[in-house]
Amino acid sequence: DGHVVHEAANGAEGLEILEREPVDMVILDIYMPTQDGLETLRVLRTTKPDVKILAMSGGGQVGRFEPLKIAEKLGADCVLEKPFDIGQLAQMVADCVG
Repeated sequence: DGHVVHEAANGAEGLEILEREPVDMVILDIYMPTQDGLETLRVLRTTKPDVKILAMSGGGQVGRFEPLKIAEKLGADCVLEKPFDIGQLAQMVADCVG
């Protein structure tokens, strides 16, 4: 099956796209300019509760701050740690969408 992909430079732009386009899944990075992934995740869980969310990060743990664990607590359906290859991403998308 094919997928239609919409690309956004940051969380704010992604939310603007979601106002115009129906989507099944959002793949977001925790560290983005303008509006980070955690803030975007919070907004998505309020405004688009049925959208699946895959959060990714290569930031790892910074002190006691573990961004992917926080993303899960905020409602991410799946998380993926960087680096990963396209096969891992494709499998995670398939698993997450179900």
